[in-house]
Amino acid sequence: MKNKINKKTLLFIIITTFISVSFFAFILKYQYKNYTKNYNESINSIIYEVTLKYPNVSKDDLIEIINNNKKMLMFLVNMELMMKIVLLF
Repeated sequence: MKNKINKKTLLFIIITTFISVSFFAFILKYQYKNYTKNYNESINSIIYEVTLKYPNVSKDDLIEIINNNKKMLMFLVNMELMMKIVLLF
């Protein structure tokens, strides 16, 4: 009898975990798509405003600057994180 209870409990835990993980994966995917859409719209509006004020600057130049700055920003964030970790120890 005890084995049946343990098997039922284990099955319940597995099903509950699967449902929870699936739900959170769906929510995470939705939030990521929403964040990406908002981020791209923000960048697009910035490029639009800059091209209105400075017509001699091309969109390709702006995109290149943004991409290079994004890589540099990620590098700086990673360096800052590494410094915090080193200072903790």
